[in-house]
Amino acid sequence: MKKQKTLEKEINFQTQAEADRYFEIIQTKEINRHNKTMKKLEEMQELRMQNIQNQEKEYLKKLSELQIKYKRQKDRISKKHQDYLSAIQETYAYQAKPTVKRMDYDYIDAVAYELKKLIAQDCRGGVFKTQKEKLRTINSEVDALIRQTK
Repeated sequence: MKKQKTLEKEINFQTQAEADRYFEIIQTKEINRHNKTMKKLEEMQELRMQNIQNQEKEYLKKLSELQIKYKRQKDRISKKHQDYLSAIQETYAYQAKPTVKRMDYDYIDAVAYELKKLIAQDCRGGVFKTQKEKLRTINSEVDALIRQTK
């Protein structure tokens, strides 16, 4: 007769075969429990890896969105900066120009007169077929005037 202490109980076995069988059953239960635990741990590890991958994807998506926003803001700011610089350059270029000659004033008056005449004819019903054509003509005259004075 052999006494074994298991889980704070005393168990009496009649033969060694009973004891071996009992401990074999306990060992298989422990192995099964260990296998289940390992399986759960592996599943949890897979879930963690999937969560990490999803978080990485979200992070990269947010990062790309922020980069796009940053680029747009940078473009907006650089455009405003360029507009500001060009306005300053135009101002200084205008101030640095020599005074306009008298014939330039005469040319300006002639272009203004032609524009007034074209607008008056249009009001009476005629020269221009569309508003766009009117604007194109006026813009071309103004551009010619600007080129002439530069």
